[in-house]
Amino acid sequence: MEDATDRKKARLLRHDRMIVANELRSAFSSWGDLLIALAVLSIALAAERSALSGRPFLFAATAVVALAAAAGAGAALMIQRRMDFHSQDGVLAADALAEDARRHYALSIHALVCAMVTIGAAIGHPPAALLAPIGYLVGAGICQVACRTALTGASPRQPSSLRAVGRLLRRPISGALAAIPALLPLLLLGSIGPGPMAAFLGLVSAVAAILLTTLDYKVVRFMTESGYSAGRIVGIHARPLSIFLILTVFASLVLSERLVALVISGAVLAALVLMTTRILAYRIHSKRTADMLVSICTGAVCLAGIAMPMLLPLIVAAILWYLHRRSNPTTWLLA
Repeated sequence: MEDATDRKKARLLRHDRMIVANELRSAFSSWGDLLIALAVLSIALAAERSALSGRPFLFAATAVVALAAAAGAGAALMIQRRMDFHSQDGVLAADALAEDARRHYALSIHALVCAMVTIGAAIGHPPAALLAPIGYLVGAGICQVACRTALTGASPRQPSSLRAVGRLLRRPISGALAAIPALLPLLLLGSIGPGPMAAFLGLVSAVAAILLTTLDYKVVRFMTESGYSAGRIVGIHARPLSIFLILTVFASLVLSERLVALVISGAVLAALVLMTTRILAYRIHSKRTADMLVSICTGAVCLAGIAMPMLLPLIVAAILWYLHRRSNPTTWLLA
């Protein structure tokens, strides 16, 4: 009787485990894909080791706790979304509504992700790895309390107002509107030195650029199936970002120093590269697989930028070239 109950509680986990296995087989369908993934993983671990080993314990511990907390919050948010899907649209809705099955699913996922984070921290800085589970629990706990995740209850669906904001951000006029918060400090705080001004505007520009590069997976897939090339899709989605870049760089060159323009350009370029990577991944894989691959690539690039900044352009170019080569055959002409 207990074995049957345990098997019933684990059905949600087995269901998602099979989905993940199929997605991984689709993402790494050839030996070349698997070798590239292993190379990226090796570079990320080497960069992490180089960035943390030799650092003071306080620095390494802070970095490990922060990354573990981010991983815990991300895992908790993922569990919430999966429970929402299973309880509303999934084939195992009855299991998703059972408290025991939800708890078993959440605890199993958290245990797996926490173990992976701890192992990664041990590779980078073994003494600081002891703090990884603490940081993970803090991040997961905060996210669960704030978002009402699967351990405490279901969360509401996304309001239509948020979807309307997403559609507005993808219009070209949003680039001009987003430039206003970046232009006001140049006009009102002109007495600030170029260094602090560049740091402040770089942060503002990074936030604005990320908002302006939001994507709708279904739109990207439809454009791909309608014969749009990758470059054309990127060009259409980059119009708000281009307007933002032109206005802010021109204003910073007129009202401030060249350093401010360079920092803004760097933030916008990083957002453009991230958006291009997501578009190329969306053309190849399902949304879940594409987001997973983009997250892995982003983490590897960040670690490589910290440990080996001279190789960062080559790594980014290699990732974009590989995704572009894979995405070309997916353009289907329906006309």
